[in-house]
Parts: sequence; C-alpha cells; structure tokens
Amino acid sequence: MTIEQLVEEASGLVSMPQVALQVTRLVEDPNSSAEDIAQAIAREPALAARILRLANSPLYGMRSEVDTVSRAVTVLGTLQVRDLVLASAAVHGFDGIPNELVTMEDFWRHSLYTGLASRRLARLMLAGREESSFIAGLLHDIGKLVLYHRCPQQVVQAFLAVINGEQERIDAAERALLGFDHAELGGALMAHWALPAHLVAAARYHHRPLEAPERFRREAFRVHVANHIAQMAQLDTTRPGDVPPVEPTAWETLGLSPLQVPELVQAVQEEVVEVEEAMFRGEG
Repeated sequence: MTIEQLVEEASGLVSMPQVALQVTRLVEDPNSSAEDIAQAIAREPALAARILRLANSPLYGMRSEVDTVSRAVTVLGTLQVRDLVLASAAVHGFDGIPNELVTMEDFWRHSLYTGLASRRLARLMLAGREESSFIAGLLHDIGKLVLYHRCPQQVVQAFLAVINGEQERIDAAERALLGFDHAELGGALMAHWALPAHLVAAARYHHRPLEAPERFRREAFRVHVANHIAQMAQLDTTRPGDVPPVEPTAWETLGLSPLQVPELVQAVQEEVVEVEEAMFRGEG
C-alpha cells in the first residue's frame, strides 16, 4: 500500500472539521477580525471548551482567567489559536479509529511530552514560535496512528526487527518493509489537511532532520531532539544512552547544549499532568 493510498483512506476516516478549515481561512484573510475567528470557534461548543481549557492551562500561564473565546483569541493571538484548533481537530479526529497496538492515552501522552519539550526548546532558542512548536511536537507521530489502523502486521514486524537487532531504528525498519515510514506518512496526511508547511515538515523529517528543506530544518531538528527528551522523561532517566540517539549535529544546529537535557526532562515531567488534563479531558 502506498502513502497516497493510505492518506486517501485516512482522509475518509479522519477529516478536518469545517470549523478548523474556516478558522484557517479567517486567519489568512486580512479582512477578518479576531471576533470573526472567535465566533467561528464558538459555534462548536466542544472545541470552544477545549480552547478555553488550554488557554487557562499552565501551557500559557495567564495571570487572570480567560473566560471567553474572544479573549482567548486576543491574548493568545490568531496564529496560536489557529494552531490549537488544528491540533485539537487532529487529536480528537482519531478518537473513533480503532487499533490493537496502542491505547490512545499512551500515544497522546508521548505526543504531549514531545510537544512540551519542543516548546521549551523553542523558548531556549528564542525562536519566537513556542506555541507552534508545541503543536509540531504534539502531531509529530500522527502517521503512526494510520499505520496502526491499516498496516498492523507490518508495524509489528518493524518493531520486532528493532528488538532483534536487524534494524537500529523503527523508522528504518518501516522503510525496509513499506518503502516509507510513519514520519513521511504523517507529513503527507498533514499536507493533505492543508496544515501550515512548517508543521508538515517537522512531522515528515523528525527522524531525518538533515533531509528537511533548509528553511524548515531547525523546526525538524527541534522536534527530533524533543522526541529524544520526551522518551527520557517518560522513562524517568537523564542518561542519553537509555533512548535512541539524536543526530550528532543536532545541538550545534539548535544552538543548545546536551548539558541542558536534565533540566528539560524535569520541566516537561512537571508540566505534563495539568496540560494533559486540559488537552485530552473528555467533554461533558
């Protein structure tokens, strides 16, 4: 099965809701206002509730309560709200897609760790894209969910190839079996959804950041390193050898030091619980 076939099938199962597409159009329209965007979100009560929970979560550290969608758009900014709407739509779009290989709770917990680590790396780099970096990390493994649902046998074979020492990394094992990996598939799906190009590139190249287009290479490296930090945080270790290594040039590319890893691991461990509650708590 090709990437194109899988994206087509996934699009039939998980599509971007109209409100997400509308918000994207409004953000790109110079004649639209923050109030237009807020009104579009408010028409979907579940989405509006998630945006408000996130706006009031430790992710943003607001000093006063954000109690309306209009205020959320004002204080967070239209680009950040758009990214949150897209991420929320993607996350909850997969709720009803079954697979036998991983629970949604486990999958999204790792994704959340990666998003938080990516955000903190952006802050240290003074990159100016902290919230967008959070979304990039959150969605980096979205292609895995499609593979779990449509190609479970190959996923198991790839996992066993790594366990048995036949392949060093899971993405390489997937490429050997399928001709592509979950990162490429995730990038293709996100491009089909018309998500911003930097988010697409961060997902597509997070295992092979050196192959990313020059203008998106730092984003790809950031999610690459964030994935490494997330794995350490989940294992409660600060020893780099306990998880798959990063590209040797990663730290130099990001202008950071591996000596900062223990602090980053601790920070995302402390932050994850409350943000997880805001991001994934069921509606009702």
